Amino acid sequence: MPYGASASNTSNSGARWGIKFQGRNDGAEYGTDAGKSASIYAVSEDATAGYNRKVGLSFYTSDFDANQEERLRINSDGRLLVGHTGARVVSTSINPYLQLEGTTLHQSAISVTRNTNDAYGGYFIIGKSRGTSVGSNVVLQNNDIIGELRFAGSDG
Repeated sequence: MPYGASASNTSNSGARWGIKFQGRNDGAEYGTDAGKSASIYAVSEDATAGYNRKVGLSFYTSDFDANQEERLRINSDGRLLVGHTGARVVSTSINPYLQLEGTTLHQSAISVTRNTNDAYGGYFIIGKSRGTSVGSNVVLQNNDIIGELRFAGSDG
């Protein structure tokens, strides 16, 4: 759905409504140059029940003199999706709440950097508790798995 169109007249997945930030730094009028803008849209994710039943939040930016592209989405389930718009299972049955996908080295990389004048580096921490609510701190039992690193190759 184009920016500014009425979401109430749209009942398909992908309909969006929101805020567009647009500007110029050369003193000219704002105009309609999509290459100098960014947007935050509510996006319908429900193909069958109308535009307002399952709604995600998407963030669009534009590179130098380029049209807007969706860069990040928080879907209706609360998953943070970077580089793609639909959550997916990559390994077994796990559908993570943080997903990054890309088609280049830079789009598919995560960086953790610590800048301090000491001997310590960055951290990647995987935690586990036997508690049943967020913030729980319950002792583990023998043979509990604290975390896993999985490498999942596509098998078609």
